[in-house]
Amino acid sequence: MEPERNLVHTILNDWNNTSAPFSDEKCIHEFFEERTASDPDRIALISDDEELTYSELNEKANRLAEVLQTYNIGTGDFVGLLLKRSPELIICLLAILKAGAAYVP
Repeated sequence: MEPERNLVHTILNDWNNTSAPFSDEKCIHEFFEERTASDPDRIALISDDEELTYSELNEKANRLAEVLQTYNIGTGDFVGLLLKRSPELIICLLAILKAGAAYVP
């Protein structure tokens, strides 16, 4: 196999072999809450020179979710989101889900 093709195969098949059983009854933000409870001080996000632990990320997302809810954003609502890849993007995604809404990229 050609070296470039071999690398592509490794990335797409070997490194992406991450199947794990997940409950169909939980949303991603609920899995995140569980991870925060079990590893609050573990690094959850690294971006350039910024690092956030699970508890820091969760706290920021919770605060924003509360703000969204003061604007009556909740279950059944869609929130448009246009941000570059950044910690703020992840915070916003989690906050929208925690508020009960869905995000629209």
